Amino acid sequence: MEFRWKNIYVYYIFLAFVLLAFLLNSDPIELPAWGTGLGVLFLIWVGIDQSWQAFKRQGRAAILVNLKASSGGHSTIHPEDISLAMSKKEHERTFIVFATGGFVFGGIEAKGTENFIVCPPEHIESTGPAFICHTKLRRVDIDQLPDYIQNELENLKHFSKGWVKAKQNLWFGMTSKIDDTATAENLTTESKFLDQTAVINYLKTLLKDKQLDDDVKKKKNKSEPIVINMPER
Repeated sequence: MEFRWKNIYVYYIFLAFVLLAFLLNSDPIELPAWGTGLGVLFLIWVGIDQSWQAFKRQGRAAILVNLKASSGGHSTIHPEDISLAMSKKEHERTFIVFATGGFVFGGIEAKGTENFIVCPPEHIESTGPAFICHTKLRRVDIDQLPDYIQNELENLKHFSKGWVKAKQNLWFGMTSKIDDTATAENLTTESKFLDQTAVINYLKTLLKDKQLDDDVKKKKNKSEPIVINMPER
């Protein structure tokens, strides 16, 4: 059986030495209360965080080929954080919508909050251990996406418009090198699609606001009593 050294073994060895030191050496020593307490809390937090990250990496990998690891290009995914956004209109294409950062392992699970991705299904490569997205991605605002995509994103457990705007972790793409669609012409078409959708959504908002104002005026007019001044005889 081959033995491979892992960093976790170092943690176990140090922990064993610390416990032995506490048990075998009872010499008193004065320590600053606040500094020692904060130091211990910091070490506990680091230990819990690193353990969680190591545990999380046991789940299924999510690889965004276009993004660096520091931007979330290498992450994990929960199987329930993947869905299709399909429009009822024939001319609108279908997209796959998913969130990264979630995982399922050993009976423990968590839904993703790291990045939210919208891309064509044909750019996804799904293998046993990994879920790979080959789309050329760009950051977008939620208002740049059609209603049917927004609705599907909102179905994801941890998706929030407010948090997405603050964290800027919503990504979109329509082109990829995997099918030779990542051309300058197609990227221009993609930009126009996003710009036009943003304008359409803005006009919809104006129309909805005007309709709301009209409804309020109608209700106000209905509620006001009609007063008729009759001449005195």
